[in-house]
Amino acid sequence: MTGSSGVRRRSGRAAVAGLAALLVVWGAGCGGTSEPAPLERDRAESSPRPTVSPATQPTASPTPSTTTATPTSSLEQQLYAATVNFYEAINEAFRTLDTRPVAEVLVPGSRAASGYTNFIERVKADGHRFADVGDYVISDFTVRSDASGETERVEFNLAHPAGRIVDAQGRTVRTLPATSSKAWIDFQRRGDRWLVLSQHVDE
Repeated sequence: MTGSSGVRRRSGRAAVAGLAALLVVWGAGCGGTSEPAPLERDRAESSPRPTVSPATQPTASPTPSTTTATPTSSLEQQLYAATVNFYEAINEAFRTLDTRPVAEVLVPGSRAASGYTNFIERVKADGHRFADVGDYVISDFTVRSDASGETERVEFNLAHPAGRIVDAQGRTVRTLPATSSKAWIDFQRRGDRWLVLSQHVDE
């Protein structure tokens, strides 16, 4: 288990591999809507908090010399970076117990991260904190473009090692198990940024 911040990357079959969030991975938001499912909120209480380690950007696909770089290559780079930014915001919230910065990576009004933030707020209200947390790991990152161009979906495997919740004296009050599952995020472009609209993690 590492304590560094950032997103760690692992080689996989897509142009990208390497990071990991919620339900089974913990505290995550839910499926095709921005509202988190009750099961996800329950499972959030038994999962570890994330931290992020530096991530290598996905390799752009080569293009013929007679053409300019394809939008797909650039788009994948942008969406991978946006995915990393989302989990970095979540990880920072777990470290500091301050959930306010998470809103900066969400579409206004989105509750895609409410599973995480509600979990953090409950732990904070109990006078506890997270300890021994490792890095979320994303692998097999792919982009599923929306023909409408209004949103972009990314799919990936999400995993996280075990961690703990401790009291003010550092005594363990709960052990959070390691998690691994398939996940997706829907992004919406706002100005020059891709923001999280909704999120889902398989059970």
